[in-house]
Amino acid sequence: RLFEGIKFAISDSTPISAADKLHKKLMENGAIVVQNHSQESKVDTYKIIYKSEAEKYINSDMFIGFDCIHECMDRGLSLDTINIPLLSLCMQNMIVCFTGIDSAERKNLERKVTLLGGRCSKALSTTVTHLVSNNIYSEKYQGALSIPIPIVKKSWLENCFKKQEKLDIYKRDCLKILENCTICSTAIRDMFTLKRQVETNGGHFSSNLNNRCNLLLLNPYNIRTDKGSKYYFAKKVLNIPTVDQAWLFECISKKESLPFERYIINIEVE
Repeated sequence: RLFEGIKFAISDSTPISAADKLHKKLMENGAIVVQNHSQESKVDTYKIIYKSEAEKYINSDMFIGFDCIHECMDRGLSLDTINIPLLSLCMQNMIVCFTGIDSAERKNLERKVTLLGGRCSKALSTTVTHLVSNNIYSEKYQGALSIPIPIVKKSWLENCFKKQEKLDIYKRDCLKILENCTICSTAIRDMFTLKRQVETNGGHFSSNLNNRCNLLLLNPYNIRTDKGSKYYFAKKVLNIPTVDQAWLFECISKKESLPFERYIINIEVE
């Protein structure tokens, strides 16, 4: 039988009726159901935890999710075919990449992906199915636009983990056109309108070009008359993209972020 001789302990947080049904089903599949999950039995006993306990057990090892154990029995999956600990198989065919998220938080999110049956990739490639991003200017974000694959906020992944299911992606789960992007400009006359457009679409506008800026927006037709000092500083010192203002107009018109590639400006300034 599927779980012949394997010990399980059902969490006390499981509703009584659900626990009784699970107990019966486990026994039918040859499992040994331990009533008291004592310290001595933890080494060889898998604890079956309810959804509400997911965060509590995130750093533990010998556990499996309530819905997951049911799915294993329904699909005839032995514990040898899955990676324990596991809460759900909802992300079984997903490969997730991250960008713009600090290492400690990324480690926590990667753990959640694996507990939902998914895999994580440090590099962005065509095998990656989803990118979790905190901004729109990173190389990975720009690459994901070109593949293309879904790009989501970390809140989408957190909600998937909370509900232990792969949720549909809605507008609220996607980054705004200029999410967390600090933009400076040069050779653009109407600064007030530009500032309003940037901030309305999730970005930050800086009148000074400094190391907090992620992008320099410019009008290529006026740049030569503006001496180009900001342009050179962005290129030579900050090494940030110098992008035609037409990129922003197109993004706003299409209501989505577009790759920088077609709009990068490389010119000689006298």
